Amino acid sequence: MPSIRDWRRRGLGQAALRRLLERGAELGCLQAWVLTERDNAAAAALYASVGGEVASPPPVMVEFVLEPPR
Repeated sequence: MPSIRDWRRRGLGQAALRRLLERGAELGCLQAWVLTERDNAAAAALYASVGGEVASPPPVMVEFVLEPPR
């Protein structure tokens, strides 16, 4: 049986997050955010790879500015 480690570093989280943000923009959302702990390096790397920017001290809030579809 595959473990969760078998699915890491394949771009699945990045693809899912990109699509979620795209859908939010399609629905008219102008901003999205998530909260994570400052020491969660995997989450921070994922959010940064999709364009998120740290917006607060711990717990870390990461913001995404959404653009309407073209």
